Amino acid sequence: MLIRRLIISALIAIISFTQSTSLFAQGNSSLLWKISGKNLKAPSYLFGTIHLICENDYQHPDSLNHSFEQTEQVYLELDMDDPNMMTEMQEQMAMSNGQSLSDIMDTADYQVVNSFFKDSLGISLNFFNTTKPVLLSSMIIIKMMNGCKTESYEMNFVKMAKEQQKEVLGLETVKEQMNILELMPVKQQADELLKSVKEYASYKIYFQQLIDAYKAHDPDKIYQLSTEGEFASTARDNEILINSRNKRWVAKIVKIVAEKPTFFAVGIGHLGGPQGVIALLRKRGYSVEPVL
Repeated sequence: MLIRRLIISALIAIISFTQSTSLFAQGNSSLLWKISGKNLKAPSYLFGTIHLICENDYQHPDSLNHSFEQTEQVYLELDMDDPNMMTEMQEQMAMSNGQSLSDIMDTADYQVVNSFFKDSLGISLNFFNTTKPVLLSSMIIIKMMNGCKTESYEMNFVKMAKEQQKEVLGLETVKEQMNILELMPVKQQADELLKSVKEYASYKIYFQQLIDAYKAHDPDKIYQLSTEGEFASTARDNEILINSRNKRWVAKIVKIVAEKPTFFAVGIGHLGGPQGVIALLRKRGYSVEPVL
């Protein structure tokens, strides 16, 4: 159904943006980075995305096209051209052990969220009673975008790869990504869903500040918002959603770049900080430089 497809599309945004927007200053403001050194035959490139963005906010400079053309394959967080991806996501949306949102939340809190969904989104929460709460939070992001026409960096990269006859691969599988959510207690997910509804006005301002910082390529601002902001992630969530995944990805990336020049595109929250992909690659002896 259309509504379920909308949630699945927004899921890609919720995992790597709203829950993990930590980008630490690397000496230059940039979204695109060149990976070289360590006797690599040719450089690879790393780009930080926002998985869903309004068309008017979308940026695609010539340097991005040039870097993409210099590579032989594309790695995203997920294999986005896999025809089974949508089905696999649908199968992973439900909470485990037969849990339901109406059982996890107090009756009054459930009604607050249900009223918001009905009034703002035109959807009854009862339809999603067994859906993981964090996925429902992604629907609120869709609401914040005010019905704008959206763009997806990932889907555009898939299109470019097809045009240039390059293979698209994933750093992790749908099951692996969805299993990450299982590490977050559903009660915590439900509490955060309730907070985002009750404090929607503040959440919308926070979301816009992140968008503005991304458009400005301002890593200092994004780092400040992600560590000090009202809706900043907890240290535990950052470890689950960011740090542990970064370590697994970098272990794969070093093998991939040794074989052939590759274009990587992942959520911007994975790039920076002392345990970000950039820092971890540098610790392994690679040169990771901004492409301005």
